Amino acid sequence: MRLGFLIRESLSGYKRYKMSFFLTVFSIFIALSLLGFFAYIFVNAQLLVHNIKNRVEIEVFLYDSVSEHQVDSLLKTISSIDRISKVKYISKEEAKQRFIKETGIDFYEVLTYNPLPASFTIEISPTHSNIEFIDSLKAYLKKTNLVSDIIYNQEFLDEVESRTATFQKILIIIFSVVIISTILLISSTIRLALNNKLDVINTMRLVGATHLFIELPFLIEGIIVGFLAGLLSSLSLYGLHLLLKKIIIVELLITNKVFAYILVSIVLLGILLGLLGSYFTIKKFLKQSAFPK
Repeated sequence: MRLGFLIRESLSGYKRYKMSFFLTVFSIFIALSLLGFFAYIFVNAQLLVHNIKNRVEIEVFLYDSVSEHQVDSLLKTISSIDRISKVKYISKEEAKQRFIKETGIDFYEVLTYNPLPASFTIEISPTHSNIEFIDSLKAYLKKTNLVSDIIYNQEFLDEVESRTATFQKILIIIFSVVIISTILLISSTIRLALNNKLDVINTMRLVGATHLFIELPFLIEGIIVGFLAGLLSSLSLYGLHLLLKKIIIVELLITNKVFAYILVSIVLLGILLGLLGSYFTIKKFLKQSAFPK
């Protein structure tokens, strides 16, 4: 009997205040959709940074006078370093073929020799791609007197990480503002429903109803509102994901598993916000209203 009453009381609020109910669901839906969208962008940005770090490369150009024996020795030494994941040697002939393929220009039409140097491409493990290790590696390579130039775009990687960190801070601020706004919105709606039910609540108190019994219908109402808003937000984000996959040429880095976590998290966050908004509002209301216990 009690369970049936609680469910009926929770659903009765929707029948009496349909416009308020739909506006609340819609407002929370907008808030959660924004949170979901920013989380979606943030995860893709993090994966992009990780992907870039996985492709951290140092290009090492050799003098033309370096012999094959010296090349083999240097290659073995570099490959033996734990923090280096891959080393690839590019001969002068391979460099020439790449140049012709990429530019369509054969410099032998102008020159009588191959001006491109032999080189190494060194890939560093992303967990060790710090500036200290790279500087020490560059210093070692220079000391061999076999290397004419070393190219490593550390500035680009630092810029990417810096912008990602800034975006993360902005995202945290937006999350906080939207979450607080959502809780206040739910609180306002629940307070309106409580004011309209004040006589019923006081009557229930007079007949011995506990605070928990009075609170439960409103808590259930908040959970339902949050669940519906979260579900709609997840569906809209899923639709946006499918749309982006069709119109964006670059492949999205986010995996189906991670994306599923985001969708489920949005629904759970909606339920949590609905519950918190209802809980804090009704606790405050019952303390301030007549016949406090």
